[in-house]
Amino acid sequence: MGKEVSQPDHEWLTTIRRDLHKYPELSYRESRTSEKVADILVDLGFRVHRGIAKTGVVATLGNSGVPYLGFRADMDALPIQEAETPLNGSYRSVHKGVMHACGHDANTTIMLGVAKVLAENPDILSAAGICVKFLFQPAEEIGAGAKQMIEEGALECPRPTAIISVHMFPDLEVGWAGLSESLSHAAADTFRVKVVGKGGHAARPHQSRDPIVAASHLVVQLQTIVSRWIDPLDSAVLTIGRIAGGSASNVIPTQVEMEGTIRSINIETRQLIWDRIQAMTKACELGFYVTCLAEREEGYPPCVNDVRMTEFLKKVCSDLLGKSRVQIVPPSMGAEDFSYYASMVPGAILRLGCANLSKGICRDTENHSVIGLHNANFDIDETVLGIGVKIFIQAVLRANRLSFIQG
Repeated sequence: MGKEVSQPDHEWLTTIRRDLHKYPELSYRESRTSEKVADILVDLGFRVHRGIAKTGVVATLGNSGVPYLGFRADMDALPIQEAETPLNGSYRSVHKGVMHACGHDANTTIMLGVAKVLAENPDILSAAGICVKFLFQPAEEIGAGAKQMIEEGALECPRPTAIISVHMFPDLEVGWAGLSESLSHAAADTFRVKVVGKGGHAARPHQSRDPIVAASHLVVQLQTIVSRWIDPLDSAVLTIGRIAGGSASNVIPTQVEMEGTIRSINIETRQLIWDRIQAMTKACELGFYVTCLAEREEGYPPCVNDVRMTEFLKKVCSDLLGKSRVQIVPPSMGAEDFSYYASMVPGAILRLGCANLSKGICRDTENHSVIGLHNANFDIDETVLGIGVKIFIQAVLRANRLSFIQG
């Protein structure tokens, strides 16, 4: 079935990944990335649809009338200024304040690598008795690109029978893989509170209704929601990420604004946290004679792997990497919009180790700590690219072992 099946073209993969890394683009602005992805797929002979969810690309390969296995990759970067490191000199981001700090350049490259092997080895799909559908989506980091892709029909005509995604995982060394058995990622909501008081002179606070003092008490109170209202055996996070108010040391401002995130792993806890936020803002109003305006923006739902897909990928990875190098990992409190696909089609997201201690990749050797995702020093051991391609090609070859994907 061709040399690429066992030995993916590392030079080709590295060149693609470094190009994407050098020219990162933010959510819904992935124009260059999208065009590059689409052009590669067209050259490989895929049926390609561009411009879905603004910059998304959908590509299919194989004869219709048989089940489709779906592959999803995210293309967007983060608003982070990339650090200069001894390794990234030739491919460091040229876009100021924008960086692939979450590995989406690698995710996209791996899926392009899978597409390349399948296109150059048509006997793989014929032997497996399936077709493939690739979804290269925008805006995973912010903006729910997966949701918009689905709303614009990316999962239809045809709908995959199962879907797989990949993510870089700096907690593990390259050559290792991690899977969550069921729940993979938490739900993520944003909340905002505006505390409106009465401004005045800092020397005469009794003539004002100080929103800074009121907001400070509210911040502390909100931190008790998880510690005192959530079952210790459950998991939740409430973080205030932004607070703003005031313009001078001798002025009591009229209002203070705060913004935070809620992470939860079940529906009841998700609602309980919001109920308590609302109750505490009402109490703040009564206690400090201010007005509190609270609003919630519901974000990504929990991402739940299909248990059958998890076991399937676990077996594939174990056979390729060794059973001891495949770990069942706990759910992440980070969010993942693959959740929208997985709620409609049996799916699973695979986490691939991308660290290399000996090279200092994803490892701060001085402080003995992990350099994780969303970090200005994040990078990957590019060996992970070929590993990912091998795993997913094997997934295609073995797809008929999934009872629900058999035609």
